[in-house]
Amino acid sequence: MQYLCLATGLNEFKLKEGFRKLYGTSPHRLLTELRMRRAWELLETGCQVAQAAYRVGYRHPANFSAAFTRFHGRAPKSVFGKRRR
Repeated sequence: MQYLCLATGLNEFKLKEGFRKLYGTSPHRLLTELRMRRAWELLETGCQVAQAAYRVGYRHPANFSAAFTRFHGRAPKSVFGKRRR
């Protein structure tokens, strides 16, 4: 948020307010959605859970697993390797 505020010249409140009006969601929620969609793709193609976690920006795979399960309603292990080629 701090980077976006500096880049746009807006305070955090105004940035979040404008973002929500334009995109219908908060910056944090949009980032989470993008990360979780990308993680799903990585897991489907055979990327291991820990590697997917690091690639979408999580430092700790356990935190990633909890967030993934909250977002998708299923554990990352259940998606692993579904679309291997």
